[in-house]
Amino acid sequence: MFKPHGEPVFDSTNYRPEWNKACAKAGLRGYDEEKRTRDENMNGRIHDLRCSGAINLLDAGVDEGTVLKIGGWKTRAMLDRYNVLNRDRAAKALTKAGNYVTGRIKAAN
Repeated sequence: MFKPHGEPVFDSTNYRPEWNKACAKAGLRGYDEEKRTRDENMNGRIHDLRCSGAINLLDAGVDEGTVLKIGGWKTRAMLDRYNVLNRDRAAKALTKAGNYVTGRIKAAN
């Protein structure tokens, strides 16, 4: 979500308080508006969100260039740091590759 005039929701002047309020609204942690502090015992780091976002966008088939822009990364190397490979994703990729090879073999015969 963006503020009016295309300004980002989070910037260097309001990052922490706005992130804490967003987490509180999502039920990830409590936020004391008066003290502008959060409950440290609950989850919700912005980098976790960026990692999940990168994985979900890539798994959905969004091209890497678009994912780079959405995530705010300038290089492919930075995207690679957030694009965590897990066992399920690796298994799906290997199954997809196996199906591709099997299809080519069947087509050649």
